[in-house]
Amino acid sequence: MASDSNTAPASVTFTLDGNSINAMPGETVLNAARRAGIEIPHLCYKDGLRADGNCRACVVEIEGERTLAASCCRTPTEGMVINSQTKRPRNAQKLVLELLKSDIGERDYTPNNELDHWLQALQVGKPRFPARQQPLSDHSHPAIAVNLDACIQCTRCLRACREIQVNNVIGYARRGSASTIVFDSEEALSNSSCVACGECVQACPTGALMPAKEAGKVETENQVDSICPYCGVGCQLTYHVDDNRIRFVSGRDGPANKNRLCVKGRYGFDYIHHKHRLTVPLIRRDDAPKQATLALDHENPFAGFRVASWEEALSYAARGLRKLRDTQGPSALAGFGSAKGSNEEAYLFQKLVRTGFGTNNVDHCTRLCHASSVAALLEMIGSGAVSNPVEDVENAEVILIIGSNTTENHPVAATFIKNQVNAGKTLIVMDPRRTTIARHASHYLQFKPDTDVALLNAIMHAVIDEDLVDHAFIEQRTSGYQELEAHLRDFTPEVMASICGIDAETIRQMAKLYATSKASIILWGMGVSQHVHGTDNARALISLALMTGQIGRPGTGLHPLRGQNNVQGASDVGLIPMVFPDYQRVDKPEIRQKFEKLWQTSLDPKPGLTVVEIMHAITDQSIRGMYIMGENPAMSDPNLNHARKALATLQHLVVQDIFMTETAWYADVILPASAFAEKTGSFTNTDRRIQLGQQAIEPPGEARQDLEIIQEIANRMGLDWHYDHPKQVFDELRQAMPSIAGISWQRLQQNGAVTYPCADEDDPGQAVIFTDTFPTPSGKASFTPAPFTNADELPDQEYPWVLITGRQLEHWHTGAMTRRAAMLDKIEPVPVASLHPDELSRLAIAPGSRIKLQSRRGTVTAFARADHGMSKGQVFLPFCYHEAAANLLTNEALDPSAKIPEFKFCAIQVAAG
Repeated sequence: MASDSNTAPASVTFTLDGNSINAMPGETVLNAARRAGIEIPHLCYKDGLRADGNCRACVVEIEGERTLAASCCRTPTEGMVINSQTKRPRNAQKLVLELLKSDIGERDYTPNNELDHWLQALQVGKPRFPARQQPLSDHSHPAIAVNLDACIQCTRCLRACREIQVNNVIGYARRGSASTIVFDSEEALSNSSCVACGECVQACPTGALMPAKEAGKVETENQVDSICPYCGVGCQLTYHVDDNRIRFVSGRDGPANKNRLCVKGRYGFDYIHHKHRLTVPLIRRDDAPKQATLALDHENPFAGFRVASWEEALSYAARGLRKLRDTQGPSALAGFGSAKGSNEEAYLFQKLVRTGFGTNNVDHCTRLCHASSVAALLEMIGSGAVSNPVEDVENAEVILIIGSNTTENHPVAATFIKNQVNAGKTLIVMDPRRTTIARHASHYLQFKPDTDVALLNAIMHAVIDEDLVDHAFIEQRTSGYQELEAHLRDFTPEVMASICGIDAETIRQMAKLYATSKASIILWGMGVSQHVHGTDNARALISLALMTGQIGRPGTGLHPLRGQNNVQGASDVGLIPMVFPDYQRVDKPEIRQKFEKLWQTSLDPKPGLTVVEIMHAITDQSIRGMYIMGENPAMSDPNLNHARKALATLQHLVVQDIFMTETAWYADVILPASAFAEKTGSFTNTDRRIQLGQQAIEPPGEARQDLEIIQEIANRMGLDWHYDHPKQVFDELRQAMPSIAGISWQRLQQNGAVTYPCADEDDPGQAVIFTDTFPTPSGKASFTPAPFTNADELPDQEYPWVLITGRQLEHWHTGAMTRRAAMLDKIEPVPVASLHPDELSRLAIAPGSRIKLQSRRGTVTAFARADHGMSKGQVFLPFCYHEAAANLLTNEALDPSAKIPEFKFCAIQVAAG
């Protein structure tokens, strides 16, 4: 007889207030009642938080039991009879609400909160009890106001902080009537370790924690569901809009964020209302010639330009591009598209460059982020896509993070990793810089910068040495293993230990942990990719997953965490020089013929130039004109003096943006575009999940939609385009991309998010891929041995320090958006360079004082910050500050395979500023 041990638990039927209700397995009385439309008051309970039962507002009476029970914690049993509205439970509920109301009194920030809602619903009058002695408010933080006189001590904020975001800032101190919510060791919020994610604000039912006065208001006319415009996590959110202005933002229950947001998603929205938005087309004045040295006045950014009509600006922009194409040939032109724009915008932009300019010289910031990761993935497994979504850490036993400051670069994704660590999973973090995520690691390996391959090859050697390889997987699903095994013989942990700085025993322990777990997943960031050996770094990671069979199953796989909100989508739709949409090579005749038929024109068979190669081609005067949409190479490219000089020498530069960026300052004509919240389009997150961003407000002044501007340029370049809505562009995308053939615009509207590959409209989308085969001609993955090589520029006696660049939690990329978001710029207003405190002491530089950093290419001055996570001899500098542009220092040396610059390593001098 078959066992019923795997049979799903049955629902139970119980009676609530005379109504027969079916409760799902594990469902509480409160949630079953809500699903049945029966209201039970509750305050400490909130969807998504662990039920705590401390407020007692939700108590109910259960027949046969002596005491009242908290319905948010109690699960019903078959036949149970429960009352929530009879005299005993109702009196208890009212008394709890009355006592809580007497505590908080009347304040201008407390009306229309959840407590008031239940007071009105149960017709509870003014409290009969005296108010408590009220605690002081704390308005020291730029983004969050603390009004503890409105606190009912429900601990929703505590659970949100400690159990959802796992930031562990909020605590509960003292006892009895003196008990209170505290931040760290009773610090002012501004002095605490708070990262301003706002999860506590979203959780608070009374206004005890709420947006600071400048950060938003309580009520708005309209709510528009959309997604976050910053990193690749793809958090869903809601814009609260009033009078064509976004007043505040709240998180939605999206598949990537489950209501969570970070400081940028919650408070970084008001850049769109900044006084320096581009609102009219601009043309460079005749008396303002270009110069290589950037002299942009951020207080008077439009100096040197005159206002033009749209007709004049568009005609001037297209005429200059057309003239260069017709007189010097298509290869004299190039375009940079944007990883911030929608899939539809990126698709039309690359189509314009290929069909209107006649060249494949089109690229975007993926070249500066994960180009090496994608190159290695395409080479070895036939696809540049992540194999598993971030949420799959729930199914992993071991989570390996390398080269990723996850808590700052992908903070919401990091919360799910921290949740799993709290659930008992093993987290291994490998990084030369000890970042916040390392605090949560079971094992932290602070290896020497530039030695990724040495460490990873040593781990693989140990896997082989301990016979931990998955022989069946290697035999059935890979090729080239014998060559890899031979290559790894010399990479013993004992020999590599002195090179990478990690002892041999630890290396062998990591090999065993990763290889023997039932499911191990690898996530990595640009600490892996932004090197001249970035492709080799990624090759080593891929080989480690393949040799242990840790791919193709839930909880396993390879996930390069994508940086920008749509860098995945922009790459997917062909905004890169060597491939058409869906990574179909431009130099393959059969592929090219397919797109010539779709686009009704002949196409260039030669792969185009990449971002840095284009800058060199400008210097060589082979590229004379550019169209740049939403990219800022005058801040994001390495060796900025070289990049800026190149931009200044262009014969014709068209820039389409929302601000006068450093790049726009070099333009001949500037076209004012739409910000994220001012447009509708699809965006693809790091999980291969396509989601819709919805327009919430109208663009300011005469600014236009990006799709409209691209079409206007295209038609003036001799094309004949008539796309009236992003949906029409997406429909064409489906013809060009087999991977999204099953995803319609209507499906995105209905479902909110769909994961590709999705072959047809009955396909739910494949979150985990490579389950049976790899998308290669043989169906097998191939091993590529990774040699150990050093950075292009090593420290020496003259330049003895190593510079590492990256992002900050509060600011994004080149700062064009976040430096103009009031809350974010108040939290981190000035450029900082982080060094180990012992190094600052040795240099006699006090934290907060000026520090000068100089490389062979440039000099910047920032403010010193002590960081115990830095190794000695290292400096970390974020690249978002125009006042101390990190890329004035960085090296433009390229990875030979992916053409990605070496942002993560160069030699510098350090001195007091």
